[in-house]
Amino acid sequence: MLVDSGSSHNILQLRITHHLHLSITPTTPLFVMVGNDDHNQCQGFCPNIKLRLQDITFAIPLYLLPIELDDIVLAIEWLHTIR
Repeated sequence: MLVDSGSSHNILQLRITHHLHLSITPTTPLFVMVGNDDHNQCQGFCPNIKLRLQDITFAIPLYLLPIELDDIVLAIEWLHTIR
């Protein structure tokens, strides 16, 4: 997991959705610039994934991308929920 205040959208590695049998909501075409300046097309959306971090459960909207290295990227969108 990566917490990235420079990212605007929360991202989930696409293969995790298959492994956990998560429901995927189709999205309109959305291209996201990733760390190496490439643009990847979003593969769908999971609007309400429950993620537990240090005894706190968050309902997080996650966009699906075939990213490498990290399974989840929590972006500024998620950081704004912490107070």
